[in-house]
Formats: sequence, structure tokens, C-alpha cells
Amino acid sequence: MDLGNNVLCFEGKQKGSVIFHDGNGYYYHGNKKRRSNLYLKCIRYESHNCTGRAVIRKRRRGRLVILEHLNPHRNHDPDVHHADVMLLRRNILRRCRELECLPYKRIVSDERRRFDIEVRSRVTLTGMRTALRNARMSAFPQPPPRSLRELDAILQNPRYEVLTATLDGRDNIYAGSVSDADGRFHILFSSERLLQTLTTVTWLHGDGTVKIVPAVDDVSQVFTIVTTWNHHIVPLAWALMESKTEVAYEAILTLLKNQLGPGLTRKIVMTDFERGQQNAWESVFPDCDLRGCLFHLVRAFVQEALELGLRQSLNIREVRRIFELYCSLPLLPVENIRDGYLIVLQESRNEGRAIFRICRQFSAYVLRSWIMDPNRLRWMSVHGSVHRTNNASESHNRTLKDTVTVHPNIYLFINALLKLEHDVITDIKSLRQGNAPVGRARKTTAIRNDVALRRLENVLNNPPGPIEAAILDFLEAARHRLRNIVDNALMELRPRHN
Repeated sequence: MDLGNNVLCFEGKQKGSVIFHDGNGYYYHGNKKRRSNLYLKCIRYESHNCTGRAVIRKRRRGRLVILEHLNPHRNHDPDVHHADVMLLRRNILRRCRELECLPYKRIVSDERRRFDIEVRSRVTLTGMRTALRNARMSAFPQPPPRSLRELDAILQNPRYEVLTATLDGRDNIYAGSVSDADGRFHILFSSERLLQTLTTVTWLHGDGTVKIVPAVDDVSQVFTIVTTWNHHIVPLAWALMESKTEVAYEAILTLLKNQLGPGLTRKIVMTDFERGQQNAWESVFPDCDLRGCLFHLVRAFVQEALELGLRQSLNIREVRRIFELYCSLPLLPVENIRDGYLIVLQESRNEGRAIFRICRQFSAYVLRSWIMDPNRLRWMSVHGSVHRTNNASESHNRTLKDTVTVHPNIYLFINALLKLEHDVITDIKSLRQGNAPVGRARKTTAIRNDVALRRLENVLNNPPGPIEAAILDFLEAARHRLRNIVDNALMELRPRHN
């Protein structure tokens, strides 16, 4: 803006700030006003310790006269392109605030073409990414929605389509919303290309977490569906859910099924032992092969042992051995688990009356809650499984938690999903080309543990002697492979009544 004579000004980076100059390559902020004069200091006074000063003098009628330089500039040269650089930045940020449904890269590229190379070379996507995101976020409805229904109304508004548009502008992660039979509301996020990948994989892992729930009222959990590909974790869908009931899971999985159409063939689905989720998977996808998570089962066993007051008793070598043998039962084929239970029960008797008495209540719990429940008995076996735990989901939840703060703003949460979707698509491309993507790979120790358990399974499937002896030998060897899970659970868990 031309203020008269040689005085020019334009908007600064900070809201309400103004930068003055006279076209000679030096730029000033207002410093203080005295009578009719406005005294200025160089915009580099902090970054370069510049002592450059100037003054804008006014005549009596208020007309701006001239910008006079008072002190010479130090430690930096004049920058004749700074005004144009700032203009280019303002144009880019204005377009972001207008919510054009274009990726940042496209907006920056379009606007840079209008300027000379000396200007456009100083404005890059990398350098502006945070400012671009903040500009776009500021244009979304404020304050952010306080309920999933309010959020869904925004997501269905064409004006805000850019909120869930993928970073490359080729897809969108808003996959729909649904009310369950109890009237609770849920929103599903997944792009068409991730859903296409979902139809081609064999294994799925479903898990819910409360640690990354965004700041929206009544959201009960973030439900995630992931798979693994060459030991790398690939998230495929996310859902914000107001409830964790069976009908809630049925509603969100039915929505997922409708989005997939007929493309979803038989899958192996691993979950924790949340009965509502497991029943919903079998109801919506009756052809799926449902598996439980060994990690969650061991933690359930540890939790029950603590409830029974066995924390100190588990320091007794014989009691610890019996407990670890019970924890190893899911590694047996489903048809051998009952026999395995009876073998461990007999081992507790063989340890003597005192040890048997200590273990008796826990043995009854395993029988009552797991062995006698036909569904749980079927779900608990992970024998021969490519995956024995739901750690892929747990690992992804940690990745998402590291991407956002605790209970983030809903717009920042969706932006985190967009970043993950972008990274996943890149990873899938790398995996298809035979390259190893960066991050989210399974730990080498976990892979080695899988190999060792596979060897034990091969011996059990071809026993050299009586099957009862083979089962006990298998459980004895396998329990050492589960010791870290047991130890970690004992350190982390506490009795519920405390």
C-alpha cells in the first residue's frame, strides 16, 4: 500500500502487524509514536541485532510526508524482494483460508508461477507447511464441533470437503456415518484406496483405544482396523464411536461392509476378547475366521490372578510354573486345549497339596471362563496363526498417539489421519515394489519369537511319542516364550478393587 510520497506498507506475518519501507530494500516495524512522528525499527533488529532506525514524519493536516532513515543498518544487506516474498505468502495463505479443495502442493505451485524466480525460490512447501495448515484450520467452523453429529454435519457440507481430502487431493477419508440400534452415533474414516487394499489382504486386526480420543463430547473410543504386510503395519480404517456395545460394533462394521460392497472375501480377524466386538464381526461377516489375541488373554489371566490375591504366590517357582503353563494353552490346537488343561491341572497336583491349594481357584477360573465356553475356547487358540497377538493394532495406536496430543482438537485429529493415510499409500507402493518402507515394522525380537514357536508347533504336530507327553513338552517350552508378557503384565496391572 502506498501511503504517500515514498512511504509504502504491507501486512506482516503477525495478525495486525504492518511493515513499512520506501523501496530501498530495508523494512521496518512501528516502534513508538511521538507527537506526529512514528518511529520505526528494522525488522531484523532481533534476528540480526540490526540498529537500523527510521521515522515517518507528518505535516499538520496529517498527510504522510517521508520516511527518513536515522541509523544505518548492520549485519545484513538490503532485500529488494522481501515485499514480493510476503505478497506471495499472503496469496498462498488466502487460498488456504478459502478452503479450495486442492492439496497444499498445488496451491503453492500455482501461486509461485506468478512471481520471478528470485521470489518463488524463497517460498517452499516445506517452509510453509505449518502456516498452510494453520490457515486452513482457521477457516473451519469455530469453535470446533462438540458432538459427532455436529462434526458429521460439517463433513457432509461440500464447503468443508477439503477437511477430509487426502493430502494429494485424489481421495477423501470421510467414509460415512451411522446410528446404531441404541441411537448412538459413529463416524468411519477410510479412503477408497485404503478400502481397496482392505479387500485384498487376508489378516485384519481390530482394536479400540481411548488414549487418542479427540476433544468431542460422548466419544467413547477410536476403533482402528489394520493389517500387516511383510512385517509392516498398515492401518486401513478408523472410526469415532460413541459406544462400545455389540450393536455399536455391528453398526460401524455394517457401514464398512456397505462401503466395500461384494469385494470383502473371507478374512482372518484378530481382536482382543471384547465379546461385543467379536460377536459383531461374526454377525456382520459370518465367513470371517475370528481369532483372539494371546497378549490380551495372558493379561486377562494375570488380572484374575491378582484379583485372587496371588501376586506374592506367583513368586513361588512351582506356582509360577503352573501359571505360565495355563498361559501357554492358547498355543495348542483348539482340539488339544481341553487335554492341555487337564494335563496342567494334574501337574499342579503333582507339585504337592500346598501348591495345588494355591492354584485351585485360578484353575477353576480357567475352566469356567474359558474351557467350558465354546466360543471362547474356539477364539483363544492361536496355534498355527501367522499372528498370535493384536500388537499390530496396539503399535498403530501408539503411532497415532505420537502424532497428536492427548484429546486433540478434532480438526488436528483428522489432519493426523490424513498424514497417516498419505504415509500408508506411500508404504503400500514401496511394499509392492519390494522395498522396505520407513517405520512401523515389527520388532526383530517378535519375529524371532515367531520362528521359535513355529518350530515347537511342528514338533507337536508330529509327536515322537504319546500325545499327552508331547503336549506337556510343548507347554513347558512355550511358557518361556511368554515370560516377558507375563512379567510386563504383573508390573502394569493392579487388582480392580484396589
